[in-house]
Amino acid sequence: MNIFATGAIVIIALLLSFAAANSVVIGLRGIRNWRTAILLPAGVLGLFGVGGFFGAALSSVGGLDFLGSFEWPIGHTSGVVRLPDGRYVVPHTASGRVQVYDRDLKFQRGWRINAGGGTFVVRASPEGKIKIDTSRENRHLVYDPDGRLLLEVTYPTEESRARLTAPVDALTLIIPTPWWKWPLTGPFYGWTCFMVTLGLWGLHDRLTRRPTSTWKPKSAEVAAVARAAADTTDRNASTALRR
Repeated sequence: MNIFATGAIVIIALLLSFAAANSVVIGLRGIRNWRTAILLPAGVLGLFGVGGFFGAALSSVGGLDFLGSFEWPIGHTSGVVRLPDGRYVVPHTASGRVQVYDRDLKFQRGWRINAGGGTFVVRASPEGKIKIDTSRENRHLVYDPDGRLLLEVTYPTEESRARLTAPVDALTLIIPTPWWKWPLTGPFYGWTCFMVTLGLWGLHDRLTRRPTSTWKPKSAEVAAVARAAADTTDRNASTALRR
């Protein structure tokens, strides 16, 4: 695990999460005022955006390894291969994970691979082993279907093109994913959610900003006012002397 990368991701994610959570709280408190209520969806989308982008990045560097086996929302994916027993091996580059599903696409097991945050290609051997080649550091990894690492070696650089080309029998699938988890399936959805959040925050600021006067007196008007004030002062002074 890259401690510095993990720390940076955690700090940024916490700051953005705090801003989004605060937006949710303010939106709930002012729910009867639509100008304030728009902060509620803005905050919710912001939290999904943080999870979709920074959560996946945190997973890819090992920040979620302590959770053990869990299913990361995947949605639409490619590069899927099948084991001899019919199970699906599904790669998810954004989170740096491999997940195994049964014939009915029901989740069985998932784990992070040491891909260094880069891309990787999955293959299934006739013996039922899962072979993975990474683009960073040219790693060749072999796992069993339960996620146990059996082999880790480095392959020659000249083999990169062949190893990083998806196998001809690779599939493109849509993994069953609840609609509300789709923002977590990839960085694109995460960024989209956060861009919408920024737009709603900007709209709220524009709607609630107090209007300020932009009128400035012209120099001629200022001079006329000054002369009128001087004349008034002189008349008052003359009247006082006569008395």
